[in-house]
Amino acid sequence: MSRQALTFDEFRERLAAALEVPRSALDGDVSFLEDLAFDSLRMLTLAMLFEDLDVEMPAELAWDIRTVADAYAYYAEQVAAVPATPR
Repeated sequence: MSRQALTFDEFRERLAAALEVPRSALDGDVSFLEDLAFDSLRMLTLAMLFEDLDVEMPAELAWDIRTVADAYAYYAEQVAAVPATPR
C-alpha cells in the first residue's frame, strides 16, 4: 500500500512556504524559470522541499521540472511508487 500524497493545494502551500512566495503565485502552469526567475539556488530549495516530503530528486532532474504542475506530478508519482512503512 502506498502512502497518501498531498493534494495539489497542500503541495502548493508547502511550496509557497519553502520559496517564500504567495500561494496564489503558484498556479500549475507557472514556470519556475520564466515566471519566477529561478536560479540554481532556488532550484536547490525545490530539491530540499522534495527531501522534506521524503521524495528523492536527483540533481540532474531538477532542471527538467519546469512548472508547478511538473513538480507536483513528479512528487505524486514518487509517493505512489513508495510503499507505506508499517507502524
